[in-house]
Order: sequence, then C-alpha cells, then structure tokens
Amino acid sequence: MRWSHGSLTSRLWANYVHGYFDDDQRAEVPEGRRIPSWTLVNFNIDWDVSARQTLGLTIRNLADRDPPVALGSAANVDLFNHNTLGRFYTLNWVYRY
Repeated sequence: MRWSHGSLTSRLWANYVHGYFDDDQRAEVPEGRRIPSWTLVNFNIDWDVSARQTLGLTIRNLADRDPPVALGSAANVDLFNHNTLGRFYTLNWVYRY
C-alpha cells in the first residue's frame, strides 16, 4: 500500500513465507512436523527535501516477530527462508547529481 502527500511518500508492505514440512530426520522429532507460515510487515517513509535530495526511513519487521522454529537446522531457524534480525531500521539520504 502506498500513500503520498506533497513531499512525503510512505509504503506499507508485507513479506509472506508459506508454511512447509520440517526436514529434520532425527528420531526424536515427529515425522511430518510443519514449520508455520511467517508474515512480516514493513514500513517506509520518504521525504523529498528538495528536487535533488530525499531522506528516508524504513522499518522492517514492524511487529518484531520472531521466526518460527525449524528443527532441521543447527540454528533452529531456517535462515534461507527466515531471519533472526528482529525489527531493524534503515535511514538513507539520496542526493541526485
């Protein structure tokens, strides 16, 4: 979803990872164990300071959701499909020549 007003532009979007079966082969892990789906909501706002400059702030994982447990990984998290960063912020400044 995108919203603009004057020199401000903001976006709200989601990243979704569908649930799947855990690939852990150890005997103590139940066969057919499912990793639940995971949805992250993100937000960005940009301010056009001038015709040549933009200042922006992005917040990823707005709700600070933990990734689901994946027992088939040594980290207990599937780092290919999920991340353990939690909520994080990015501030950027763009200058156009």
